[in-house]
Amino acid sequence: MCSFKTPPDILKKIEACREKKAKVLNLSNLNIKLPIIPLEIFELSHLEELNLRNNAIQIIPEKIKQLFNLKKINLCDNPLQEVADIKGLFLHYVDVKKLNIPYENIRGLKLTLFSHHPPEDIFYFPNLSHIEIRNHRLQQPLEWLSQLTQLTSLDLSNNELSSLSGLEYLSNLSSLSLSDNKLSSLEGLGQLSNLSSLSLRNNQLSSLEGLGQLSNLSSLYLDNNEFTHLPDELFNLAKLERLDVDDNPITSPPVEQLELRRGSVNLFRTRNYLYQLQEAETCQLYEAKLLILGEGAAGKTTLANKILNSDYQLPDKGIKSTEGIDVHKWEFPVNDD
Repeated sequence: MCSFKTPPDILKKIEACREKKAKVLNLSNLNIKLPIIPLEIFELSHLEELNLRNNAIQIIPEKIKQLFNLKKINLCDNPLQEVADIKGLFLHYVDVKKLNIPYENIRGLKLTLFSHHPPEDIFYFPNLSHIEIRNHRLQQPLEWLSQLTQLTSLDLSNNELSSLSGLEYLSNLSSLSLSDNKLSSLEGLGQLSNLSSLSLRNNQLSSLEGLGQLSNLSSLYLDNNEFTHLPDELFNLAKLERLDVDDNPITSPPVEQLELRRGSVNLFRTRNYLYQLQEAETCQLYEAKLLILGEGAAGKTTLANKILNSDYQLPDKGIKSTEGIDVHKWEFPVNDD
């Protein structure tokens, strides 16, 4: 493993992280599976979050402690054999047990469940803030989840959820993924006022009632649902910076005002449009079109002249036929009563 040379595209990501002093580095799900943590990463002392998910890493060396600002490191889906004694680990539950990792070192857990009962020691992780339970065909959140009130991040995507019962007790959640489920109602979700990121992609939502209560929301993903109306309350969320609504039959506000780019709403334009609607005075527009059709020399022009002017005198003999189409503006008083 010492002979491993970091590929150029990964080096480019690491260098960009160094130059920008970025706090997060994501090296998960790459085209090539890393067999070790690239040595260049250990120089990123400013790093706070490192995602190495879905690689081929077996050993997390003691050198990782050089990243003294590191708060979270995602190592799920790696063939781990040895992990240094560090906090902030996000691991598969079976790896925690296999490697005998101290509970206090765990920040996040990926769970593979064989029943609706919780792992017997799930309540003994003092620093657990993130749980992922995906691809389990759950029809509603597991009852025991509501007791983990310290959670700040929960991923229940790729299940069969039709109810959110119990999630309303997780008031500390800041990130929630419910993508790829069977949700048609968001009842109870409005109580999660600390949410900043919410994914509801690929569900069956025809109404977005309750989302306007999430005052801390900054990212909202609603692609591929069934709603036709985006409520004004969404655009009143002051912290909302991203709103994705691709593949929905939206009629209100008008799609051209949303100015979608890769499914993302132009929030500045849409908010400005709604503001102008509120400020504009309402007035009645009385307007109609009258078309006079007939054979040539049938008297269409004469009839139009008489309609426009009641004093118009009918000619004694035929007048020159109109070539093409004549358009006249006809104004008349209207009784406001």
